Amino acid sequence: MYKDQVEEGLSEAEQTKLESLRRDIQVGVDQLDRGEGSEMDWDAFFSDRHRAYADRHRAKLPGILSPSRRLERN
Repeated sequence: MYKDQVEEGLSEAEQTKLESLRRDIQVGVDQLDRGEGSEMDWDAFFSDRHRAYADRHRAKLPGILSPSRRLERN
């Protein structure tokens, strides 16, 4: 689908919002082109995200292994 085809179905408010977003994106791209981007420790970021993911899934495990779902041993 072409940009014009997508945009012709938008309301005036949606078109205004899209134009604003495009301007904001262009400002960000221009800043990056000038080298104004922030330095980010990607290793620390992904390590934190992996840790949070593991914590969320560890928290779900006790529900799976709850006493009502365990088989009794004879």
